[in-house]
Amino acid sequence: VESLRSAVAAMPGVQQVAIADIAPFSGNDQAIKIQVPGVEAMQQARSRAVGVGYFAAMGIERVRGRDFSASDLGGANPVIVDERYVERYLAGIDPLTASVDIPDDKGGFVGSPIVAVVRTVKNASLDEVVELPTVYFPQDTAYGSIFLVARTDVDPASLVEPVRQRVLVTLPG
Repeated sequence: VESLRSAVAAMPGVQQVAIADIAPFSGNDQAIKIQVPGVEAMQQARSRAVGVGYFAAMGIERVRGRDFSASDLGGANPVIVDERYVERYLAGIDPLTASVDIPDDKGGFVGSPIVAVVRTVKNASLDEVVELPTVYFPQDTAYGSIFLVARTDVDPASLVEPVRQRVLVTLPG
């Protein structure tokens, strides 16, 4: 996947490129159970696994904190949350000092430090009222299907065929 991301990033007119397991308006969605420290009951949040540079590629403003970096992959399980998460669960708390307990691969939960807050994103329609907060996880590999997202300074339609060809060469089958 990194070779594809790098190849697309090198194309003329591409400013930023990243991967994601789910993209806004794709018709896909995923929610997970989370435990919010200080909140007794289990909560639900949208789950998004995204690559380094995703927020810049999508034009999603970071309100506070930092983007994911390569050093976050496979490390301390940092997360980025949206403003809806902060409104719902962290009123009066500095989100960059908070954490969220997310499911691990053993059926339990692991504490994940919040490293940034981003604007809340609509997922289904422009008139959607976003109810569920979103928790973003760093990702650098594909598990099933992925979305390749890019920000360009040229007509995006002019890149469709070159990107399609690069996908066929880089990820055959």
